[in-house]
Amino acid sequence: MLKAKDILQSNKKERAQKIKAEAKKLTAPTTLGKLITPYKYGFAMRQFTEDYININIELDKNLMRGSVLKKENLEIALKARIEDYLVGAMKQTSAERVSIADMIAKPTNAYEMSGASELAFANRVTRNLSTTMGNLWEKLADISPYAINPDLEFGIKIRGIDLIAKNMQNNSVEFIQLKTTKNTLSGSQSGRANDELLLHPNPVFAAAFDVNQNWTYKNDENIIRICGKEFWARIGMDYDLVFQIVTNTIRQLEDEFVKALAK
Repeated sequence: MLKAKDILQSNKKERAQKIKAEAKKLTAPTTLGKLITPYKYGFAMRQFTEDYININIELDKNLMRGSVLKKENLEIALKARIEDYLVGAMKQTSAERVSIADMIAKPTNAYEMSGASELAFANRVTRNLSTTMGNLWEKLADISPYAINPDLEFGIKIRGIDLIAKNMQNNSVEFIQLKTTKNTLSGSQSGRANDELLLHPNPVFAAAFDVNQNWTYKNDENIIRICGKEFWARIGMDYDLVFQIVTNTIRQLEDEFVKALAK
């Protein structure tokens, strides 16, 4: 059985090896099909994640500068992770600009087929940002000692699970699928999301930001659905601060897009 202290004392590669080795020992219903591996990974992680999070919480409480969740510390941590993201995102934004001749020669959509260079460029940029930003929210949430991003911390991706977190309000350990907004996931994709979440105890479907949209995701009655401040409060993070820093970041990306558009 995996222990939190053993995992904490291991590097990322060793953590992944230990979890995979433990998962191989486990059995799962054959009816799960392609979901057998995420089921086993989740089961293996449940052996130590609560203790692992509790240790992180205690370490955070004893930091000389105070908890990372204090507003001034959280702002520094958020900006540091976003700055790392911005470097790559801005470079990629400029790289999406291609010539009209290249677009028409090898079009991938109607904009490129038509040689509508500005629309094609905007479409490329927004599609890429939508994908990479989804990963960014997980990295920001991982700042909290109450949350774990399995990929970042253990080198293990659990299909359909972006975070494992201890809910500050009731102390339950939750398995969370995190999207950007309420309408990120279409209704037709709800069944897949439900199947993935229901493999684990205390499943939660979360939207990082509360915008003027209705839910398109139809959750199973056993899956909690939360949005915006309600999500970030679960892991002790100031939603207003996250919102402010993220919107500033998006405006910076827009400025980069406008510069590239003028070239």
